[in-house]
Amino acid sequence: MRACRLRVGALFGGVVIKRALALVIAGMAQVSQASGSIEVEILGAPSEIYSFEPVYALMAVQNTGPEPVLIPASSAPGTELDLYIATRGRELRPSARKAQVLHLLPYAENSMWLGPGETWLHLQNFTLYFDVLEGEFEIQAVLTSSGRCGRTLTGGRSSNPVEDRPEGDGAVPSGRSEAELRCWSGEARSRSKILRVLRSTNEVDLEAETFLKSIRALESNSQGTSWSLAYGHEVLSSYPTSHFSYAILTFDPQNVELMRRATAFFPDNPLNPWVNAAIARRVLECRSSCWAGEQRTFDFAIGSLQLPPRVQDFLDQYSWNLENRLCPLERERQKVKNERERAKEQ
Repeated sequence: MRACRLRVGALFGGVVIKRALALVIAGMAQVSQASGSIEVEILGAPSEIYSFEPVYALMAVQNTGPEPVLIPASSAPGTELDLYIATRGRELRPSARKAQVLHLLPYAENSMWLGPGETWLHLQNFTLYFDVLEGEFEIQAVLTSSGRCGRTLTGGRSSNPVEDRPEGDGAVPSGRSEAELRCWSGEARSRSKILRVLRSTNEVDLEAETFLKSIRALESNSQGTSWSLAYGHEVLSSYPTSHFSYAILTFDPQNVELMRRATAFFPDNPLNPWVNAAIARRVLECRSSCWAGEQRTFDFAIGSLQLPPRVQDFLDQYSWNLENRLCPLERERQKVKNERERAKEQ
C-alpha cells in the first residue's frame, strides 16, 4: 500500500520534520524576558516501557506573559529544543545525536509567534534515545535560543507585523540579513522526570531476545552500554507475542498499517493510546492538501481511536497548522521549484 508523504521543511513543534528534533518529557519551566515568559509542561507520557517500545510525549509550550513572543521553531547554532538525558544520578547532557546535525544558517530559519496566554502543543516520538535493554533515566526538556530567528512562520496562530515591534522581538539585528529577526533568547529548563526501561523476563521475550542476538538483529556496542535493534520482521513470525514484535510494528510512526496491526494484536498494551495518537496524526497528514500522493481512504475514523488526554486538542491544532502554515509553505516551495525547472528548459 502506498505510503503517505508530506514534504514540509525541518520544524519542531509537533509537525512533520526532515531532521528529527527530539522534544520533551518535561515538568514546568519558566524563563522571563522583557517580552514575555515561556513555560513548558508535560501533559502526558509513559513512565515505563519495555526495551525498544515506543516513547511518545505530549508537551505544551505557553507564553504566560502579557505580550506576543517570537520563538524559534527550528534548530540553529545556540538554538534548539532538545532532550537532555542521563542515567539516574549522572549529569544531564544533550543528546549525542544532535551533535551530528548540520546547520546551514546561523539562525533558526523557522519561527512562530505565541500570543499572550497562547499554548502550543507538541507530540513527539523519541524512542531512539533509549537504546538500552533496561535502565532508569532522568530526562529534561531544554529550550535554548540565541535570539536569532527567520521570518518563516511554521506554527502559532498569531502573525504579528514585524514593523510594529522595532525595538523588541521582531526587530532586525544590526548588521544581519533582512531574512533574520530578533526573537526570544535565553534558556528554559523543565523539571526532570524519570523514565524506566524494563527488560522482560517472561519466557517468550527471553527466547525472542536470544533469537534476535543469534541473527545479529540485536547487538550492543563494545562497551555494552548501547544496543541496536534491527527492525526486520523475522521475530514477528517466530515470536509474534513478544514485546519485541510490538516494538517492531510500532517503530515507524508513518506506517499506519503496521501500527494498527500492533494495537489489534496487543490490545492490552498500555502504550496503545500513544500509538493511536501517532496513527491519527499520520491520517491528518495523508488527508492534508499538501500530501504528495493520491488520496487515501482508511477503514476507521480518528474519533474511534482511544487517545491519551489532551491529544485531541493537539490533533485539532495540528490540522489547523497543516492547512494554515505548512501546506501554504509547501505549495509555494513547489511553485518556485516548478518555475526554476521551466526556466532551465527554456
